[in-house]
Amino acid sequence: MKKKLHIISAFCLLMMVAASCSDWTRPEANVYEPAGVEGSDKDEAYYANLRAWKASRTVDEKGVPNRSVSFGWFSDWTGVGVNMSNQLMGLPDSVDFVSMWGNWHGLSPEKKEDLRKVQEIKGTKVLMCFIIGNIGDQTTPQEVRTSKNVDGVQYSTEQDAVNAYWGWNEDKEAAIRKYARSILDTIKVYNWDGFDLDLEPHYGSAGNIASYPERLHMLLDEMSKELGPKSGTDKLLCVDGEPDWLLPEDGQLLDYFIIQAYYDGSDSSIDGRLEGLFRTYEGIYSREAIVGKTILCVNYESYGTSGGGSYNSRALGRTFKLNGYAAYRYPEVEAPIGGIGAFRMIFDKDYAFFREAMKTLHSGNIGTNE
Repeated sequence: MKKKLHIISAFCLLMMVAASCSDWTRPEANVYEPAGVEGSDKDEAYYANLRAWKASRTVDEKGVPNRSVSFGWFSDWTGVGVNMSNQLMGLPDSVDFVSMWGNWHGLSPEKKEDLRKVQEIKGTKVLMCFIIGNIGDQTTPQEVRTSKNVDGVQYSTEQDAVNAYWGWNEDKEAAIRKYARSILDTIKVYNWDGFDLDLEPHYGSAGNIASYPERLHMLLDEMSKELGPKSGTDKLLCVDGEPDWLLPEDGQLLDYFIIQAYYDGSDSSIDGRLEGLFRTYEGIYSREAIVGKTILCVNYESYGTSGGGSYNSRALGRTFKLNGYAAYRYPEVEAPIGGIGAFRMIFDKDYAFFREAMKTLHSGNIGTNE
């Protein structure tokens, strides 16, 4: 993010990282009970340091972050039970934020409590996330879709009814901004920490918003009033999938570009992905800033038992993909990658690969251009 959330002296921060970061990224599974801190083997001082460390991420005048982040799409959420993998409190401590893959509405009391704990105890941010193709996706009342009736007028198709509900045919910009407000209102209702827009117009999710960068700008501009670096809040605004499809100025509204680099096998392939972002945003941002806003993600739904698959890293040689992403540096750019992440991270048993990659990410001496 482009603002400092807490003021922490450099000395204290270095001491805290030296003392605790290895513990937060350790390979073995943490022992957590549903009771949270009371059932944990950690004391409150540990969690206070953890929260401060997460809140301390800053970027310099060139947009280069002082550290990278770890991220994932979280699924199979129950919020309760003996399996901590199904609870947000079971996430590795140093995960900075996750996006909910489904399960973002109609929360049970157990899920609400699990969400509260991971936010307040671990300082982990939890974002609402869904694909947007067309006006009204996910937030149009179900009765409108089912009946195809709006204000007594019967429409022939569901999308026609949805368009009418949002006022699409009268004023497209007003409709888009109204739709954006409905997403913001939903975030407030459930106390999410922001929004991750899944944008995939060229991969099966085209639509009357997603296929038009100018309309996406209207959506993001409205959301940026309450989310993202322009908002003055600590709420995140991210785009995953195809952030290079946006207008260049929209990069200033986003905290992160989240890249679904599921099938890349080497650093040279990631170089190409970043060059695509450079083509879109280099008139607005330096290359260092673009690299520092980019999160590289693997597919654990398909490859969770192998850390995302095999990967050829310039720094590490042959390794597992998430570890390669953690060590990645773009040639001749002195900035760490913005972060690493995994789709449906639950498929990595005990987050073993994820923890190992986080150790690489925070080591500070791997993948440099020196």
